[in-house]
Amino acid sequence: MKFDKQAETIDNLIGKLVNQGLAINDLKKAKRYLTNIGFYRLSAYMSIFQSNTTSRRFNKGTSFDDILNLYVFDRKLRLLLLDAIERVEIAIRANIIDILSLKHNNPYFYTDPNVFFNHFSCDKFIAKIRDTLKGSDKRETFIKHYYSHSQLENELPPSWMMFQLLTFKQLSVFIDSIKHGDAKLLSNQFNLKNTKTFSSWIRSLSDLRNVCAHHSRLWNRIFGTIPVIPHLDAAMIIDIPAKISLLENMIPIKPHRKLYFQIVILWFFLKQINPKSTWVSRLINLLKEYNIPIEHMGFPNDWINDKFWNV
Repeated sequence: MKFDKQAETIDNLIGKLVNQGLAINDLKKAKRYLTNIGFYRLSAYMSIFQSNTTSRRFNKGTSFDDILNLYVFDRKLRLLLLDAIERVEIAIRANIIDILSLKHNNPYFYTDPNVFFNHFSCDKFIAKIRDTLKGSDKRETFIKHYYSHSQLENELPPSWMMFQLLTFKQLSVFIDSIKHGDAKLLSNQFNLKNTKTFSSWIRSLSDLRNVCAHHSRLWNRIFGTIPVIPHLDAAMIIDIPAKISLLENMIPIKPHRKLYFQIVILWFFLKQINPKSTWVSRLINLLKEYNIPIEHMGFPNDWINDKFWNV
């Protein structure tokens, strides 16, 4: 079934926004942003300013700059999160290589079926590895150098090379696939007792990274997969409320399915990697600069007062 919609010019779309009660003080500016961002992408940030979702009427006093302010905040938030996720991803990658290479006394531990829960998981992972290697000798100098000196054309490189090529998602899949003993060594490195919590949190950060990398909206986003809520490790993080009540007739927000829980997880890992990290201060400054309604991301009113944040 196709939607009965027709393509519209930017001028027509601006006219509709004005008719819906949106104040546009600088038409040239609005047209430029709508042209280069896209009406559909920008419309995702309009709902908070519209009390009636049927008529899409804007609340009195809402301007185009209010919507743009929220959009720019979201873009800067993605960049800030990507910076933090990069640090966690590199730390996970390095610890997998160092810990498992030494434990198994084998730089090719990732090819050993005994490391995995079953042979199928091992075979599936190796197949992904070989797909990743295709053409990588043309992109990565160290892989090209390795194969120029390797005796066997199809020989897999040692873990400290191979794991530099894997995506965060592939690292997450590897952690999900290995036996409990090895996963426990990795989770212990980050002061987590429960390997299921560790695996779930890494997977959630991998998904978050993909959202950021594809320039998708973070503000007001409901995440489909909920990270494990820890029990053994509950004392390691802040207590997250089951829901946050908003204005009358509005559906309560569940922080476990919002960005807030993801940021709690991210900050937990950052503190394990670098106890002196100032990343959360940058987050606070961003929230203050744009003064956006953070409860829509699952933040409780008094979130910053908990000692978990150490600021």
